[in-house]
Amino acid sequence: MHARRTAQEFLRQHELPDDWRVLVDRIEATFVAASFRAGAEFVGVIARLADEADHHPDVDLRYPGAVHICLVTHASGGLTRLDAQVATAISAAAVEAGLRSEPTTAIRVGVELPGGDPGQRAGFWTALLGYRSVPPVDAAGRHRALDSRRISPPLSFVVDTAEHGGAPRLTVDLAADVAEERVAAALAAGGMLLEDRSAGADGSDRSDGAVPASWLLADPSGVEVAIGTVVTPAG
Repeated sequence: MHARRTAQEFLRQHELPDDWRVLVDRIEATFVAASFRAGAEFVGVIARLADEADHHPDVDLRYPGAVHICLVTHASGGLTRLDAQVATAISAAAVEAGLRSEPTTAIRVGVELPGGDPGQRAGFWTALLGYRSVPPVDAAGRHRALDSRRISPPLSFVVDTAEHGGAPRLTVDLAADVAEERVAAALAAGGMLLEDRSAGADGSDRSDGAVPASWLLADPSGVEVAIGTVVTPAG
């Protein structure tokens, strides 16, 4: 069994190729081939590398030739050294195949549902969607429901609070190097900033990268979206 690492621990211990971005509990990369067939051939290369390492990523091929890869150690529910090793091998293969890297496209969108008993509500949604329920992962008793195919957005269930506002909200995890730019663009497009917990925004010293950056926005109609990213540790 390989030890699970938090995002910050993982980044401190492993120097990832620049193609990869960390989204909380997984790493992602996107490579673009010259054609759909070339993309499919690269998927075959990834399959061979994965079999050799006995560690298998989720791979998505889209027209005209974009190959998206997600790596996580499913047995531990997080990142391990195996993810770094396979990521390095895939990046080297992409260079050899002449593929273009698009690292800043990494994103994960979810839905946060407040109110009632989180465990009971998780049961309803897993029954309806065919998802699998994940036990609480933090002190707040947050339950999650995940698509077993790892395709559709995850759901999380929280006890309703006055701060939450009682309505569902989107959650968006972004690559650290594009988060501020995306937030600024959303605000320029009519969004509202409700809360800013980006590194240093509240006057605290977050230079060690120990605290993730996050924002709470609302669209022009008031629908809230919680945006988070992993801060790369200094040094």
